[in-house]
Amino acid sequence: MSKSDDEAARLHRSTADACNWGSAFDVVVVGGGSAGIGVTASLLRRWPALRIAVIEPSDKHYYQPAWTLVGGGAYDAELTVRRMADVMPEHAEWIHAQASAFDPKNNLVVLADGRKIGYRQLIVCPGIRLASHTWSLVQYYLMWRILCHR
Repeated sequence: MSKSDDEAARLHRSTADACNWGSAFDVVVVGGGSAGIGVTASLLRRWPALRIAVIEPSDKHYYQPAWTLVGGGAYDAELTVRRMADVMPEHAEWIHAQASAFDPKNNLVVLADGRKIGYRQLIVCPGIRLASHTWSLVQYYLMWRILCHR
């Protein structure tokens, strides 16, 4: 195992422990995309003592703003993908799970496995979920536009 793999494993183990804490987080962020990671990093930079949890089921982080460059052939698609553990802000707790419901009366996020995460403030930025064939459809559409509009 490389040093970064060891760190990812340590981070992943700590997320399971975080889900068993009895007290609420100061902030829970639903979504580990560019918005979720960005707002988490910004809050921790301003208030380092905040207890922030990021609920994100994916092991990978996709930098979607670069996808327009990929579509235009100006950027390599592989460079838009990083491991979630590598982009998770230090001192944020990554809860590697899927949010399935909100209980705002009790300040809880319900996870797909039934666990509940408490919060004082909630930020919801889940992003989009792409179907496995989405990119091929985009490429087909782009090719169709090129051929039909010459």
